[in-house]
Formats: sequence, C-alpha cells, structure tokens
Amino acid sequence: MTIETYKNGMMYENFMCRAFKTYDRSKSGIDISYMRNLIDAENGEGWVSHLPSAEKQFAKVNSYIQKAFDKLIKRRRTEEKKNELLQLKERTINSRRSSELLDIIEEAMELTHDLE
Repeated sequence: MTIETYKNGMMYENFMCRAFKTYDRSKSGIDISYMRNLIDAENGEGWVSHLPSAEKQFAKVNSYIQKAFDKLIKRRRTEEKKNELLQLKERTINSRRSSELLDIIEEAMELTHDLE
C-alpha cells in the first residue's frame, strides 16, 4: 500500500462518515479498507488475493457510495444542491474504476463541506 492509496482510502472514509453522520467506522462500507483493498486489487497487488475480485469489490464499494449519496441528497435543502448531488450519483453509477469514484467523492466533499 502506498501513501496515495492510504490518502484515497481516508477521503473515502471521511465521505462515508459525513454521509451517514457517524464516526463509527465499524459500520458496513465505511472503513478505509474498502477503498484501499479495491485500489490494491485493481493494481494487481498480490496480498489481496484472498479477497473477492476487483470487479466484485468495485460493485460493493460503488453500491455503498450510491447509498451515501442517497443520504446526502435527503439532507440538502436547496434543489440546486440536490441536483448537483444527483448528477454525481449518476456519474457514480456509470463509473468503472476506483479513480473515477475518487474524483466524484472529491467533488462531493466540496459540495457538502457545510455538513462536517
């Protein structure tokens, strides 16, 4: 695992905590390891061979992120912000790699900074 993988995993975890209004990382889908393991699997890291395939991990992480967007959309007060989050969720649905998901998460973190 590289420093970059760790940073990306932390961004994912912070996004999930913000969406679900929790710091309990033991809840399913929130922990840093979901994104870290996905990135390592996509990069062919051998130590993750006991985990599901990169495709299966991606599908699971993607579904967690979509649920997080559902939570965030419910908490937005303006239609404009809701629409922006809906567009990001749509991009999540159409994404194929962890790098795309991380770009989307970064945008969502900027949009939802007031929910910290």
